[in-house]
Amino acid sequence: MPDGVRGALVQRVSTRHDGPLDVTWLAARTPKLPLGRIRLHWEPASRARWNVTAHLSLATTEVHLVSWPAAPDDWPRLVRPTLTK
Repeated sequence: MPDGVRGALVQRVSTRHDGPLDVTWLAARTPKLPLGRIRLHWEPASRARWNVTAHLSLATTEVHLVSWPAAPDDWPRLVRPTLTK
């Protein structure tokens, strides 16, 4: 993750169990998401842990999809399979 970035717009999730999670990095305070897109947001939870959330942009609101509290440092391995389901 680039320094100072705490969000990503999900562009593509591979259907393979070990496939890539393609994202575009977002500034911490990016305003509104494009419709139908998923944003991942993360912040430090504790030593080597992260609070990660996923939100979906709909026409009139943004919906909280899921949270991974205190996820391990390799949290993308946890997030990627969840987003492919």
